[in-house]
Amino acid sequence: MKWRLFTAINAGIALITLALVAVDLRANKKRRAQSPMTESERDRAGDPRRASLRDYEGDDITRMRVDQIGSAPPSELYQVLLRATPEQRAALAQKFDDLHYNAPTHSATCIFFQAWAELDGRSALQSALEIRDPKIKFAAINTVVNSISPYDSPELAEHLLAKPDEVLGRAHGVFLSALIARWAETDAPTAAKFLEGLKSDVKGALVSAGQEVAFSWATVDPTAAIAWVNQQQGLHVEGADTFLTAAVKGWFEADLEAASAYIASHADQPGVSASIADVTVLLVVESPDKAAKWVPTISSPEAREKATRKLAVLWADRDPQSAVRWFDHLSQEDQSVAVGGLAATWAELDFAQASKWIGGLKGDFRDHAIQVVIANVKDASPSATLDLAKSIESSEQRIDVIEGIIVQWAHKDPGAARAWITGSSLSETDKTRLLASSDPSQPSNP
Repeated sequence: MKWRLFTAINAGIALITLALVAVDLRANKKRRAQSPMTESERDRAGDPRRASLRDYEGDDITRMRVDQIGSAPPSELYQVLLRATPEQRAALAQKFDDLHYNAPTHSATCIFFQAWAELDGRSALQSALEIRDPKIKFAAINTVVNSISPYDSPELAEHLLAKPDEVLGRAHGVFLSALIARWAETDAPTAAKFLEGLKSDVKGALVSAGQEVAFSWATVDPTAAIAWVNQQQGLHVEGADTFLTAAVKGWFEADLEAASAYIASHADQPGVSASIADVTVLLVVESPDKAAKWVPTISSPEAREKATRKLAVLWADRDPQSAVRWFDHLSQEDQSVAVGGLAATWAELDFAQASKWIGGLKGDFRDHAIQVVIANVKDASPSATLDLAKSIESSEQRIDVIEGIIVQWAHKDPGAARAWITGSSLSETDKTRLLASSDPSQPSNP
C-alpha cells in the first residue's frame, strides 16, 4: 500500500507546483504589461541563436558556432564581423572544416562568406580557398566572387588567377569568369584587356566571360564593343562568334533602334543572324508595325525569312486580324513563308475563324497552310479537321492528310471514323483505302 501513499504525495506535489506556476505566469503577465519589452528584447527571448550573435564582442567571436549562422539575420552577422579583427574572422572560417556538408551548413557558409566579402573580399577569398571540404569550399568561393562589388573584382581576379591549384578543377574558370563579368560592369575595356592577356588554355574556359564583357561594353559604347568582338573573331579566339550575339543584345539595352538597324545590315554574319529572332520579339513588343517595317530591310535572305516567320507567329498570337492585314500586303514569296506560322498560331486560338480564313486563300501555299494547321491544332474535332482537309486542292496530298486524321481517330473511336468514311463524298477507291486504314486488324497500306 506504500506505493498508493507515494502516488498520493506525488499528486499533491504536482497540484501545488501547477498552482505556483499559474501564479507566476499571472505575475509575469502583469509585469510585462507594466514594463513592455523592447523589440530587441523580444527577439533575444524568442530565439537564443539570434541573441548569441548580438552578444559576441571582442574575443568572444571565436567561440561562435558557425553551424548556427544560417539561422541568423545577415545584418547581425555583418555587425559582428565588422567589430572583429581579420585574425578572428579567419579563425571562424577555419571552423567550417569541422562541419559535415548539408543544407544548414551550406546556408551558414553562404551567409558567413557573403558578409565577410562585403567587408574584405580578398581575405574572405583567401580563407575560402583554404577550406578542405570540396562542397563547402565551392559554396564559400562561389559566394565570395558573386558578392563583392565590381570595384573589388580586378584585385580578386588577379588573386584567383595566381592560385589555380587551390581551386576545384574546372571551377577555377567558372569563378574567374564571374569576377571578370562583375569587372566589366564598371570597366569593360580594362576587363577585356585582362581577358586577352590570359593564357590560351585558361582563356578557352572563359567563353562566358567574353560574352559578359561584350554585353556590358555594348550597353555604353556599342561601336567599340563590336570592334573588339571583330578583333577577337579575327584572332580566332574560342567562342568569339558568341561574343557578337552578346554585344548585340547589350546594344538592345542601350538603343534598340540603332541595334536593329545594324543587325539588318549585317545579317549575313553568324553572330548577328543568331540575334534575328531576339530583335523581332523586342520590336513586336514595342509595335508589330515597327517590326513589319524592319523585316524587309534585313540584308540576308535566310535571316529575312527567319524574321518573317517569327513575326507571323508573334503577331498572330497578339492580334490575328491585324496579322492578316499585314499578310495581305506581302509579296507572294513572303506570304508562302509567313502563312504556316500565322495559320497554325491562329488555329490554336480560334480554329473556326482560322479555317475560314484559310478557305479564302489563293496560291500554292494554301494547301501547305491547311497541312500545317491540321498537324499542329490540338483541340479541334476530327470531323472539323477532315472538313478542312477535304478542301486541299492536290488530290494526292488531300487523301494522305485525310488518312492521317482517320488513323488517329480510329484509335480512339473506330466506329465513328468508319461511319464518317462511308458517309463521305469520297470516291469508292478512297473509301476502300481509308476503311482499310481504320481497321487495326488489316495491314496498313505501303
